[in-house]
Amino acid sequence: MSAQPNELLTKLGRNESVFEVLILDPSVNDAESYAGTLRNAGFTVHSHVVTELIDFRVSLEEETADIVLCSCCTSNFSGPQVMQIVNDLEPDIPVIFIAENRDNPEMRDVMRKGAHDVITKGDAELLQLVFSREASTLMIRQQLAVIQEQLLETEHRCNILIDNSQDAIAYIHEGMHIHANPIYLGMFGFVDFEELEGMTILDLVDSKDHQILKKFLRSISDDVSSGEMEVTASGVDSKSFEAIIQFSPASIDGEACTQVIIRDQSKEKELEQKVRMLTNHDVDTGLVNRQSFIDSLNERLPRFRDSQKGTLFYIRMDNMQNIRNKIGDNGADRLLSEVADLLMPMVEEDDLFGRFGDHTFTYFSGKSDRGLTAKMAGEICAKINQHKFQTANDFDPPSCSIGLAYAGPNTDSIQDF
Repeated sequence: MSAQPNELLTKLGRNESVFEVLILDPSVNDAESYAGTLRNAGFTVHSHVVTELIDFRVSLEEETADIVLCSCCTSNFSGPQVMQIVNDLEPDIPVIFIAENRDNPEMRDVMRKGAHDVITKGDAELLQLVFSREASTLMIRQQLAVIQEQLLETEHRCNILIDNSQDAIAYIHEGMHIHANPIYLGMFGFVDFEELEGMTILDLVDSKDHQILKKFLRSISDDVSSGEMEVTASGVDSKSFEAIIQFSPASIDGEACTQVIIRDQSKEKELEQKVRMLTNHDVDTGLVNRQSFIDSLNERLPRFRDSQKGTLFYIRMDNMQNIRNKIGDNGADRLLSEVADLLMPMVEEDDLFGRFGDHTFTYFSGKSDRGLTAKMAGEICAKINQHKFQTANDFDPPSCSIGLAYAGPNTDSIQDF
């Protein structure tokens, strides 16, 4: 019979667990025999024996006990008296009674009062089995207490992370707000949570989206899953904005709820535009960059059906390396920005103008008359030669060279020029 308790302890990770057992028995010898029976089963037991009811009370008050063994085989005290003390002082401690007859009314009474089991005196096997069960339950409860403490600590850390998150996060239960972080409050114009408390998430959404949001919340609740939807949100200042709301299951203080994350789509779109601008445009001049110019021109050329589709100007700034050596990279970039500003007024609505390289620009005009475009090239050179550059104080101002390429009926991409 000794193998079964050891197997239980191994599964629970407590091979060397020590159990503090408080034994109440008028006979010290009998009490020690019970402790010996448990040790024979493989349990490490520290037994504390008391023979009087008053000492039993003192021990419960002053010492730690995992399990109580109580022998009611004498008339010194009754089982109900023992349970009264236990229920007053340590109602959660497991109590196992040892009796001459487990079927007598007194033993039924102690079971009603919370005793975990009654064993017939002399039944060592049953004592080992019952103690094994109670020891296993005790360890599970102890492990659960540790896990609950860890859960509370984790929730505390999560709350700190949520409160310091850059995302707008809130928790709702049955549609009502029960927590929100500062970003969420600020998004809707609230100063503190007391202003939001008692409001539903529907109160922050345009009325036109109420029905679809209600249906969505019901579906999330039914299958306990995550999801997201687009709505028009509105704050206390009645300023509306397009938002995406993400829902996911969560819990606060052990209670099931729903986590809500709201993202302002207008800010997302603004960020996307900025990223697109940086991706497609030259930082110094604001013109489209080389790749964007090529992509736009390649997209446009096949759409022309005329035999002449336009003219490509390749504008190269002369002596830029000498200028860069004198005024540095920043000064040279400012000079090229001046060139871009100088030439921009000539660009018509359907034309393309971009920075093609370090000191080269490309300009595609819908005009295809060779005389006219050659005149335009001359005007560009004259503008640059005559312009007084702000950065050109101690060096010769730049000039430019221009090459012209004409798009014909078979010119469908920039590589065809």
